[in-house]
Amino acid sequence: MALAACMRVHAAMLVMALVHVQLASGSSTGSTVSEDPPLPTTPSFACSSVATVPGYTCTDHWVETDDGYYLRMQLVSSPAVVGAQCLQGNDGHPPPNAVLWHGLISSSADWIANNRANESLAYKLSDQGWCVWLANSRGRQPLLHKSLKPDQKEFWAWSWDEMAKFDVPAVVEEVLSLTNASSVSYVGHSQGTAIGFTGFLNATVAAKIDFMVAMGPVGLLQHSVFNVGKALADVFDLLCGVNSHWPVTPKRTALCQQGVFTAAQALLPTICKPHALPGWDVCMDALCLAAGCNSHNAYNSSTFPDFVLGHSYFAGTSAQNEAHFAQMLNESNDQVRMFDYGSARENEAHYGSGSPPVYDLGKFHTKAVFFTGTDDKMADPTDANNTLALLNASGTVLDQVHVPKYGHGDFLWSMDAADVVYNQAIVLLQQHRRAPASP
Repeated sequence: MALAACMRVHAAMLVMALVHVQLASGSSTGSTVSEDPPLPTTPSFACSSVATVPGYTCTDHWVETDDGYYLRMQLVSSPAVVGAQCLQGNDGHPPPNAVLWHGLISSSADWIANNRANESLAYKLSDQGWCVWLANSRGRQPLLHKSLKPDQKEFWAWSWDEMAKFDVPAVVEEVLSLTNASSVSYVGHSQGTAIGFTGFLNATVAAKIDFMVAMGPVGLLQHSVFNVGKALADVFDLLCGVNSHWPVTPKRTALCQQGVFTAAQALLPTICKPHALPGWDVCMDALCLAAGCNSHNAYNSSTFPDFVLGHSYFAGTSAQNEAHFAQMLNESNDQVRMFDYGSARENEAHYGSGSPPVYDLGKFHTKAVFFTGTDDKMADPTDANNTLALLNASGTVLDQVHVPKYGHGDFLWSMDAADVVYNQAIVLLQQHRRAPASP
């Protein structure tokens, strides 16, 4: 490795070390709630950001899952279809609805990360007359549950299995209830695709999905060059003592799991600006090393540090979820399993069998299209091909679009994503949306 490249890799590692120092120097943060917690009325970061873009409106809506988590989602609308039309169903002829679902440690605001009408998918879809719903998975601020508090380990006892089982159906049902529609379309990125692939194995949910766009599709991960799940699982292990790999690390509060991300959001916007130390290029090296990217110039260096690194990304997840992603590295090329609790006894208690069940992706019947980046290190193209083969037993995955030089984050953050990906995706969504039933 050339000296300059080696120095950049070590500097990228320093970024993570600084996050460690930030975490150690301050207390972990998080909300503490009582039973039936009051739901905040202050606008979310996503809605506050939409308010800065002329012509667009945003409203926050709450979703309660069957296992007690409160999720906050946003409705984004434009003059082409005002929010009132979405919620009132437009006299029995509701506009089309699209649910956009973020990735592993991202949040709903990633879909407006460029914060420009002609560059972000949420705005472009809204301009085409869609009611756009930005979903958030559990583990995002504010941390709310009907009875659990975020400083309890039980609050964090979930992986993307529970998102597919509880979060996806709850969001879909809430959107349909609010809009008087009979179906929605779905756009997922990264983990957002995994919970779609598995969540739509539920025939009741699948019947309400018109079409799925999968960007950076995640199912099989055997060829990931750098596994983010394993790396972050090790970070949780080192900083929070959540597992047994670092026995000298004292056990810390469950809030440490969120504290890692809170520290990152507080620190990285400051040190990743173009003229800071270690600076923009080093931070982009770290992101590109982890997930692949087209180039540093593909992202807006004036807004990316504050908007993405400070708010929409590093938004949180659980150590169990990170561990689940790490486990996916070791599966065979034809299996996607539920979370492995580590022993036959624990698996038996949760699943009724000594090993975690395998998702039968051959029962996926939702019409879908893949957008795969040729330089994606998280959703490696070989893994995407193998995932598609599992899903496509019924022939419902209509196409796989290979996007040259695209990495994992480019689908959300690249300034040319509208031209390279979104315009084509919108055409497909329009073609495959279900016509509304007659009133």
